[in-house]
Amino acid sequence: MLDYQVQETGRGVAVQVLRHGQGGDLAPLRERLRAALARAGLADPDVTVEAVASLPRHPETWKLRRVITERSG
Repeated sequence: MLDYQVQETGRGVAVQVLRHGQGGDLAPLRERLRAALARAGLADPDVTVEAVASLPRHPETWKLRRVITERSG
């Protein structure tokens, strides 16, 4: 895993991870995130983790927005 982006959802997070070559099993990462959100007080959090070939970047600055909250869209 080289880079990532996390988007807040109504019941948890949707995570995209940038992976090169052979991917690994993303289930352990998903379970660690679910456990962390549950410890933080979110009951039965919904967590998705997806391997992607690229992540969206700002067209002018090329910066990556790592966390997208529901408020920031």
